[in-house]
Amino acid sequence: MEETQTPLGDIISWRDWHSRPGADRLFPSLPSLRWFIDQNKRLLINRGALVILRGQWHFVEPQAKETILELLKAKALEQVSA
Repeated sequence: MEETQTPLGDIISWRDWHSRPGADRLFPSLPSLRWFIDQNKRLLINRGALVILRGQWHFVEPQAKETILELLKAKALEQVSA
């Protein structure tokens, strides 16, 4: 498995991520973001977008933003295909 270096500045708690400008447009509340993380945790981890640090979940940027948008796009495509 290839090891990649992630600058510590790229790691942000999911709560702090939610307070960034525009994040509330995707997830209007912290519980909605938490639900999304719980539903997609394995994929977020596999894509390098979510890590656990000191017992708390953290996003890794830019993978988090990219993966979240990919997941939302996939959900939208499921809706129009149904």
